[in-house]
Amino acid sequence: LGQERPLLRTPSLGPPRPCTLAMPSTAHPLSDVTSLQIIDVEPEEAEWCLELVERLFDHYYIRPAMDERRLAELNEKLTHAGKPLAKS
Repeated sequence: LGQERPLLRTPSLGPPRPCTLAMPSTAHPLSDVTSLQIIDVEPEEAEWCLELVERLFDHYYIRPAMDERRLAELNEKLTHAGKPLAKS
């Protein structure tokens, strides 16, 4: 379409990469342009999308659970030592 793809910027998920999702150029897409066209995707683009989903899952679900577990372990150790609990 001649437009540059927007960059996806996510903290701690690596450098920004071109977004492969179709993004409308305005807040209100044109209603008379509905092609329902399927666009070919290169294997590298599909792999990158899967990697991104995996990394987002890790960022929003796995890491917070790990951090919570580590904080609980630290607070248990601090409690046994008679120290104040760590702040989250």
